[in-house]
Amino acid sequence: MLRVFAVLAVLLAGLLTFISSGAQAAAPEQTLGVVLHRHTAATERLPHYRNSRPIAVHVEGREASRLPSVTVIARGPGGVAVTAPLTRSGNTFSGNLQLLAPGPWSVAFSTRFGSVSAALANVPLDVVSEDGDLGARIAFAISALSIAAGLLLVLRVNGRPLALAFARKRS
Repeated sequence: MLRVFAVLAVLLAGLLTFISSGAQAAAPEQTLGVVLHRHTAATERLPHYRNSRPIAVHVEGREASRLPSVTVIARGPGGVAVTAPLTRSGNTFSGNLQLLAPGPWSVAFSTRFGSVSAALANVPLDVVSEDGDLGARIAFAISALSIAAGLLLVLRVNGRPLALAFARKRS
């Protein structure tokens, strides 16, 4: 009977490890790229961004090398506004942007020439919450544990359920 408890304890420990690893899972970096051309801007973006992780923003292109600075201004749900200056590295600008509120965001890129501000690009983004992913992971882990426990009770060895096959009979 102790072996059964040991197997169940190992399964439960694996389940808890699987659930808790969801937040720290190695996910690809969230990036937002903007390539500036003469009068247009091409964007490289993801279908949606997670609100729990920062977005790595990169601005490049021939026109970017001529700009003195680039600032990101994001406007989100409920009028939330986030401003982040990007740092120059050679002919590109880069930085991180953290959008905490889930929902539709409008991200604008601008620069300043003396006292005049100029808009460079406007990009719509969809920010989603991480909570749905955790719920799916928990549901999957519980269903997997239920299937494993069911198989241990249904499969038989010498006429006894597999879960109890190695437990010794007491006289």
